[in-house]
Amino acid sequence: MSCAMHHLVFPINALPACQLVKEGIDEICWNEDKKFEAVSRYYEQIDADVLFFFSDVAIQAEAFGAKARYSPEAMPSIKETAKIVSPPKAIDVRRMGRLMQW
Repeated sequence: MSCAMHHLVFPINALPACQLVKEGIDEICWNEDKKFEAVSRYYEQIDADVLFFFSDVAIQAEAFGAKARYSPEAMPSIKETAKIVSPPKAIDVRRMGRLMQW
Protein backbone atom coordinates (compact mmCIF):
# COMPACT_ATOMS: atom_id res chain seq x y z
CA MET A 1 0.00 0.00 0.00
CA SER A 2 1.47 3.34 -0.97
CA CYS A 3 0.75 6.69 0.57
CA ALA A 4 0.69 9.77 -1.63
CA MET A 5 2.60 12.62 -0.05
CA HIS A 6 1.42 16.14 -0.67
CA HIS A 7 3.86 18.87 0.08
CA LEU A 8 2.73 22.40 0.73
CA VAL A 9 5.23 25.15 0.16
CA PHE A 10 5.25 28.19 2.40
CA PRO A 11 8.14 30.14 3.82
CA ILE A 12 8.03 30.68 7.55
CA ASN A 13 9.98 33.91 7.10
CA ALA A 14 7.78 36.44 5.33
CA LEU A 15 9.85 39.39 6.53
CA PRO A 16 11.22 40.07 3.01
CA ALA A 17 7.65 41.15 2.18
CA CYS A 18 8.40 44.46 3.91
CA GLN A 19 10.60 45.44 0.99
CA LEU A 20 7.66 45.26 -1.43
CA VAL A 21 5.70 48.24 -0.10
CA LYS A 22 6.80 51.82 0.46
CA GLU A 23 5.82 51.86 4.14
CA GLY A 24 8.41 50.97 6.75
CA ILE A 25 8.26 48.03 9.12
CA ASP A 26 7.16 50.36 11.92
CA GLU A 27 3.97 51.20 9.98
CA ILE A 28 3.40 47.68 8.66
CA CYS A 29 3.39 46.31 12.22
CA TRP A 30 0.36 48.47 13.07
CA ASN A 31 -1.51 48.42 9.76
CA GLU A 32 -3.01 45.05 8.88
CA ASP A 33 -4.02 46.23 5.39
CA LYS A 34 -0.42 47.18 4.54
CA LYS A 35 0.87 43.94 6.05
CA PHE A 36 -1.58 41.97 3.90
CA GLU A 37 -0.53 43.95 0.81
CA ALA A 38 3.15 43.28 1.49
CA VAL A 39 2.67 39.59 2.22
CA SER A 40 0.38 39.12 -0.80
CA ARG A 41 2.98 40.64 -3.12
CA TYR A 42 5.69 38.47 -1.61
CA TYR A 43 3.71 35.27 -2.03
CA GLU A 44 2.87 36.12 -5.64
CA GLN A 45 6.60 36.16 -6.34
CA ILE A 46 7.43 32.88 -4.66
CA ASP A 47 4.38 30.85 -5.70
CA ALA A 48 3.65 29.55 -2.22
CA ASP A 49 0.70 27.32 -1.31
CA VAL A 50 -0.06 28.93 2.04
CA LEU A 51 0.00 32.60 2.99
CA PHE A 52 1.74 33.23 6.32
CA PHE A 53 1.64 36.59 8.08
CA PHE A 54 4.92 37.45 9.74
CA SER A 55 4.97 38.55 13.33
CA ASP A 56 7.62 39.41 15.85
CA VAL A 57 8.46 38.39 19.39
CA ALA A 58 7.90 41.92 20.70
CA ILE A 59 4.15 41.48 20.21
CA GLN A 60 3.94 38.96 23.06
CA ALA A 61 6.22 40.99 25.31
CA GLU A 62 4.05 44.08 24.73
CA ALA A 63 0.99 42.10 25.86
CA PHE A 64 2.74 41.61 29.21
CA GLY A 65 3.57 45.32 29.50
CA ALA A 66 6.99 45.66 27.85
CA LYS A 67 7.65 48.77 25.78
CA ALA A 68 8.75 48.23 22.19
CA ARG A 69 10.91 50.33 19.89
CA TYR A 70 9.78 50.64 16.26
CA SER A 71 11.90 51.44 13.23
CA PRO A 72 11.15 51.65 9.50
CA GLU A 73 14.13 49.37 8.75
CA ALA A 74 14.03 46.76 11.53
CA MET A 75 11.66 44.51 13.40
CA PRO A 76 10.40 45.85 16.74
CA SER A 77 12.69 45.36 19.70
CA ILE A 78 12.17 45.71 23.42
CA LYS A 79 13.30 49.02 24.88
CA GLU A 80 11.84 48.50 28.37
CA THR A 81 10.98 45.18 29.96
CA ALA A 82 7.64 44.50 31.60
CA LYS A 83 7.24 44.92 35.32
CA ILE A 84 7.02 41.62 37.15
CA VAL A 85 3.51 40.97 38.36
CA SER A 86 3.18 38.76 41.41
CA PRO A 87 0.98 36.83 41.53
CA PRO A 88 0.56 36.63 37.75
CA LYS A 89 -2.76 37.92 36.52
CA ALA A 90 -4.66 37.27 33.32
CA ILE A 91 -3.99 39.55 30.38
CA ASP A 92 -6.96 41.01 28.51
CA VAL A 93 -5.80 40.56 24.91
CA ARG A 94 -8.73 42.69 23.71
CA ARG A 95 -6.74 45.68 24.98
CA MET A 96 -3.44 44.72 23.41
CA GLY A 97 -3.38 46.73 20.17
CA ARG A 98 -1.23 44.81 17.71
CA LEU A 99 -2.10 41.46 19.25
CA MET A 100 -5.77 41.98 18.42
CA GLN A 101 -5.23 42.81 14.73
CA TRP A 102 -5.29 39.20 13.76
